[in-house]
Amino acid sequence: MNICVYCGSNSGKNPKFKQMARQVGRAIAKKGDVLVYGGSMGGMMGAAADACLEAGGEVVGVMPSLLTDKEIAHNGLTKFYETKDMEERKNKMMRISDAFVILPGGFGTLEELYDTLSASQLGIHKSPIAIFNIDGFFDPILDMMDRVVSETFAPDLDRGLILWVDSTEEMYQEIESFVYQVGKKYVG
Repeated sequence: MNICVYCGSNSGKNPKFKQMARQVGRAIAKKGDVLVYGGSMGGMMGAAADACLEAGGEVVGVMPSLLTDKEIAHNGLTKFYETKDMEERKNKMMRISDAFVILPGGFGTLEELYDTLSASQLGIHKSPIAIFNIDGFFDPILDMMDRVVSETFAPDLDRGLILWVDSTEEMYQEIESFVYQVGKKYVG
């Protein structure tokens, strides 16, 4: 299985973020899966990739040309795709991935989360999306999801498109048991 990991190209100030990125990378390698990510050698992205590679795993990086120098593309990956822009990057990552894992990150990570969630709701992909809510980092998003549902912009069933996990063991349990279901979106 190809597991796409969205997370920061910076490490953030909470050391638990980078530790979890490394745990996710190692877990993917130990399971014999492939880590797909944004291609950076820095921050949480680099930590996840390095941990996966160190554990004998395969890592696929996808990075647009404009970021190859800024984010310093990782040169030790199993495979690297250079794209023309961010849109092509996200589409490539979504096409080649069987599951998505979201760790803390910046605006790019949030954009990737929402694009992936929206694509799932529309049936563009039917893959699980697991979020590590380390120290409540994603609590505002959970609150916003509740608000979106309470205001009837999305059906309650669609909350199940996001799997909230705390450990790599739980991540795999949830991903492997995921059943894609969406509610009727367009109501009066």
